[in-house]
Amino acid sequence: MRREILTVKNVSKNYILERNGTNSDVVFRALSDISFDLHQGEILGVVGRNGAGKSTLLKILSGITKPSNGSVCIYGRTASVLDNGLGFHEEFTGRENIYVSARLMGLSKKEVNNSVEKIIEFSGIKEFIDVPLKKYSTGMQTRLSTAIALHTNPDILLIDEQILSGDFAFRQSVFDFIQSKISSGISAVMVSHSPNDLINICSTCLMLEKGNLIEYGTIGSILKKYIGQSLLEGIKNNEKGNIQNQSSINIEWKGDESAPGTSKIRLRHIRVNSIEGNELISMDDDFKIKIVFEKADSNYSVQLHVVFYDIFKNVLFSTDVFSNREEENLHSKFFDSKGLMCYEVIIPKHFFYKGEYSIQLRFGTNIETEEFVFMVPVRFCIFESRKQKDYITDSLPIYIRPKFTWKYYISDVSYAEK
Repeated sequence: MRREILTVKNVSKNYILERNGTNSDVVFRALSDISFDLHQGEILGVVGRNGAGKSTLLKILSGITKPSNGSVCIYGRTASVLDNGLGFHEEFTGRENIYVSARLMGLSKKEVNNSVEKIIEFSGIKEFIDVPLKKYSTGMQTRLSTAIALHTNPDILLIDEQILSGDFAFRQSVFDFIQSKISSGISAVMVSHSPNDLINICSTCLMLEKGNLIEYGTIGSILKKYIGQSLLEGIKNNEKGNIQNQSSINIEWKGDESAPGTSKIRLRHIRVNSIEGNELISMDDDFKIKIVFEKADSNYSVQLHVVFYDIFKNVLFSTDVFSNREEENLHSKFFDSKGLMCYEVIIPKHFFYKGEYSIQLRFGTNIETEEFVFMVPVRFCIFESRKQKDYITDSLPIYIRPKFTWKYYISDVSYAEK
């Protein structure tokens, strides 16, 4: 049985927003009665929406702030990746900051001497290592502080993934490093907004909401609940220009005029899920997009374009139901009907790379007239292949990665020279 390396018991954190006297202070409760254990070799994910208390929890675990109530018992050395350049001195060089930070984390001078070149190499800023820190960019400080934390031989790593979010290659190096150390018994608590990061590296997970611990268990069970929470709130946020994350999409509108659309076309159901019916879609799965709409009249055809976006709202590609009149004429019986209609398409496995994607529906009547545009208010997620890890493209911001059939053979050199 693995030993406990971290115990959190009934931890709460209050912040006084306004003092009006002893009994009438305005208090914000950032965390409320949080309890959990972390075992040796366990990688614990922490999820929750903005303001849930994730960063507050990490700061308490790292000792940056103290809990208002409760206790935290740590059995070993911790290292934190929480803030850009936390604890650095801007007048010192990068090398000097390595020595200062590592000594503060509990390493002896001999241990720092043995690790300094590995830290510099991992950070990727070797040519600037003897330059004063005040001349470093934010990204360079993040790389250096993260490299130091990883190479201080901690028993527990505390990571806020958000500060690594803009540096794809370096973030992947960090995750690969952590995974390589799991067998040696390293433990970690990692806050992340990305389901892919969590499902690939964490074994357990806890979910926070408004400072409360909602769920604590295996990564699969918690992740399902997290990415499937409150569809109605996701639709409400869409009116403000926000999009929520889901593992799959299943939105249904009843037969009233509150559904998106016009008097001619009105949406009734959108569903995105794997062919097998699984809630989680991986790169190994074919998945289906099903769009049900209500057509008020039989005097016009309904055209549909589906536009796919990445997480940064960049257009990836679009596809349309019928690309020309000739194909449309083959389905005249369908177009001459009215009532509930359905368009459905299967996206083949290995087409999308792991990540989070959103779709926009553009409806038109006949080919020339656009009727209305609807941005689906939740993203669907494609998870990493269960069969094969891709170490080469993991470090790149790739979204589309179709699997082609390649031929391979020993080349005739003399023929190539011709």
